[in-house]
This record gives sequence, C-alpha cells and structure tokens, in this order.
Amino acid sequence: MSAEDLTNITAIAQALDAKKAENIVVLDLRNQSSYLTYFVIATALSKAHLKTLFDEMHKTAVELGIERPRPQSPQFESGWVTYDFGFFVIHLFENEKRKFYNLEGVWKNAAHVPMGATTSSTNLNPRKGDSESV
Repeated sequence: MSAEDLTNITAIAQALDAKKAENIVVLDLRNQSSYLTYFVIATALSKAHLKTLFDEMHKTAVELGIERPRPQSPQFESGWVTYDFGFFVIHLFENEKRKFYNLEGVWKNAAHVPMGATTSSTNLNPRKGDSESV
C-alpha cells in the first residue's frame, strides 16, 4: 500500500462526505487480511442516495486515474453496494443494512484510520461537475 493509495482513499472519503454520506469509517485491514488493505464504510440515507454516492465514487476514481480491477454491477435495491479497487473496497450501506451486516464488528480488530477534518461535511465549495445551485 503506497502513500498514493491512502491519498486516493482520503479523496474518495472526502467525495462521499461532500455528497452527505454519513458515518464514514476507514478500517486498516493490513494486519487482518493477506490481500485487503483498507475498507471504507459509509451510510446512505436512501436507495437514491446510495446511487448518488456510488456515482460520486466512480467520478472520483476516474478523476484520480484509479483503475477498477473488475466490472461493477451495483444492485442499489439491496441497500448495500461495494466498489472494489483490488486492495481496498468501499462499502456503501443504507442504515439498516449497515447495522445488520456490522462490518465494523466483523473486523473489530482492525485499526480505524483517522481522517480528521477531511470528512467533516464542512467543504461547501462545489467540485468540478457538481451543481453550483444551493
């Protein structure tokens, strides 16, 4: 895992935050898994919000030049979608699904990566391509 990968994860977390994802958590899995390095977990407010967050992740990945290792086939109606970057995976849940699957509990020995002020919902400046209306 390079510093660039963690920079990309931070950028994705910020993009999710900018689209009002809730309870964004980054888990360091390097001491827990032989092939995964990080999980990013976030909560969407609805199925429509889930799609918005997924689309924002894709847009951010394209802007950063991150290659996806496999085609993505999100099933938004399930209330849980993933975006697989190979060594790290983004999990987006509706609240009830997040509670039910409890990935933080499953990976309870994983360290939480502090994102600090990077995911504080305080960046109100629109990004390239975002709607500028309030």
